[in-house]
Amino acid sequence: MKFTITAQDLKRALNTCNEIAPVSSAIAEEKTGVLLRTNGNSVVFMAFDDTSYVRVEVPAEVQDPGEALV
Repeated sequence: MKFTITAQDLKRALNTCNEIAPVSSAIAEEKTGVLLRTNGNSVVFMAFDDTSYVRVEVPAEVQDPGEALV
């Protein structure tokens, strides 16, 4: 996956996701972190905990589509 976004959009998306992304979990690798997924000309940042879910979509120049859990 390869994409380009502004630093301001990256900071906003990660700050929003980090508000609910659990720091640790019983299933650490599967339920922690932020999922990034390219979607056409944008990147979607997603995070969740046991009760909440957040999805932030920011405009991007996508060179190589994909997804990653970070």
